[in-house]
Amino acid sequence: QHPKIQILTIKELLAGKKIDYPPRRQTDVTFKKAERKSKGKPVEQGEMF
Repeated sequence: QHPKIQILTIKELLAGKKIDYPPRRQTDVTFKKAERKSKGKPVEQGEMF
């Protein structure tokens, strides 16, 4: 796990310390893409009242 809030001092930044975060290739691993709905004929909507 990576901390949500990370505070680095100017001294740490100048010393080359980096923020602890996950690699870019692993950021979208948990999300699945939704299937696209086909664009067929639109359904006609009826009256409300």
